[in-house]
Amino acid sequence: MERSRSVVVFIVDGLRPDGLEQAHTPNIDSILSTGAYTFRAETTIPTMTLPCMASMFLGTSPDAHTYIQLTAYRLQAGNP
Repeated sequence: MERSRSVVVFIVDGLRPDGLEQAHTPNIDSILSTGAYTFRAETTIPTMTLPCMASMFLGTSPDAHTYIQLTAYRLQAGNP
């Protein structure tokens, strides 16, 4: 029987990778030692939590998923 796998996405809003590397974080360090991670992730524009998280989970840009502020809305044709 194949063992099921779990995925945990650990997100800390507004924390730069160098800040995490400098801090004393034994529990996070333990998780990192046994899993996959990156300190090279890049954000989208605008750099706001909701649009960035939506892009990460949906795999599209803010232009496609329309979460460009704290709420979603669609741009009307002809608007800049």
